[in-house]
Amino acid sequence: MHKNTRKISIYIDYDGTLKISVPKSMTEKELEQFLKRKESEIKKLVESFSAQKSAFTSKNAILYFGEERKIILNGDSNVPLRYVNGTFFLNPRYVDDANKLAIWWLRKQAEEYLPKKVNEISEIMGISYKKVVVKDAKTRWGSCSTKGTISLNWRLIMAPVGIVEYVIVHELAHIAHPDHSPEFWRFVGKFVPDYRLFRNWLKKNGKSLFLWSLEITPK
Repeated sequence: MHKNTRKISIYIDYDGTLKISVPKSMTEKELEQFLKRKESEIKKLVESFSAQKSAFTSKNAILYFGEERKIILNGDSNVPLRYVNGTFFLNPRYVDDANKLAIWWLRKQAEEYLPKKVNEISEIMGISYKKVVVKDAKTRWGSCSTKGTISLNWRLIMAPVGIVEYVIVHELAHIAHPDHSPEFWRFVGKFVPDYRLFRNWLKKNGKSLFLWSLEITPK
């Protein structure tokens, strides 16, 4: 609950957390009464989120670089989850932890891949930066601090490579142009001519990456 607004708002974050913003002047008793009146609406909100979450659940596959890569249950290895030649192998003993393992694996790949990609693209752009931080942001794909730190969302590892490169170019461009002025977009366009297509892709499909999860279903 946050008390930093003039109006009451109720919403569900991308991670499924129900959040409520209320005015500072609102008492706990008033909040309890409000929540009681809105009980049915909150229930519908939660049900709607659950339905959306289900729509973005992969069955027996992990979303990696824009493609759902098949998972095969294989007990021959002591490694819970491994990736070989485009296919994931999951030890059956870890089926109940499949979603957590998938997210852990994807984050590890992002932490290794994204900094290397930033370095590669920065050399092409002729832009110097301080460092790269891979984060678990809830709404943003990336950011650039005034000190030159590039922050990127680990979920980018689930997007097509072109999307990843666009976001990196976008953030590096902010070092030269801290705003979203016409000059900024012209600079981005020098390296990603079709940036509008990638930007629209994120607007259309970004939610699916934030809500993505894995489910192992019996065959």
